[in-house]
Amino acid sequence: MCFTEDSREARSAERSIAEIRHRIGEVRESLIDEIMVSAAERLDPDPGGGGGAAAAESAIRLSLVDKALVEFAPVGDLLEIAAGDSRLSARLSDRIGGGVRTLDRSPQVGIDLDMPWPNAADCVLALDPYRGTADPIRLTRRLYGATARLLVLDTMLHDFPFSGWIQTLSDAPAPASGPRGRMAIELQPTYRGLIDSLYQVGFEAVTEVVPAPSLFAALPYATPYHAHRRAVFVAQKRVP
Repeated sequence: MCFTEDSREARSAERSIAEIRHRIGEVRESLIDEIMVSAAERLDPDPGGGGGAAAAESAIRLSLVDKALVEFAPVGDLLEIAAGDSRLSARLSDRIGGGVRTLDRSPQVGIDLDMPWPNAADCVLALDPYRGTADPIRLTRRLYGATARLLVLDTMLHDFPFSGWIQTLSDAPAPASGPRGRMAIELQPTYRGLIDSLYQVGFEAVTEVVPAPSLFAALPYATPYHAHRRAVFVAQKRVP
């Protein structure tokens, strides 16, 4: 689900983000509990998945999600909301106490918020769920409803020191029925905005799983995780 704007207006919004970044800068804040993942806990992606920066990013994602599952110990089943690739849960199957279900979607198209979702799972693993969406709070409420206990969330992120969602261009195609010359946009959270939104919909505790400097040093390529442009959070619906 996405909304569209004229290309000219959407690109103007992109420029305004660059101006804000230049004017006020971004700040790497630490406002919630963090769990650190070291190089010794690193997991490598599928050997057949290629190399380079994409493999480095996959290694960090896999290592952070694995650490989340170790620390919070899902029981019962896991629901993976996958962006066209369900290999992550397959690699982590030994960390899961029950079966794995997948709610698959196209890598380019936002989640259809009107479609029926499966019954709530003990743990929901959501990979880049805000991709292509212009209604992130409604989507976060759907994630809350699909979660019996834990939400493990990997998402794009901004470090502007305010609570909000940033309008930016999406590489998702604009709807075929849309006017010519219009493009899809999406909303991406600031660090504060994501945390506030998770609490707003009802989660009781939010923790970030962060790469240690040693994990970054062990990889030959910079990734969005290095610049805190992507991060992994665990939101708990019920705190023991």
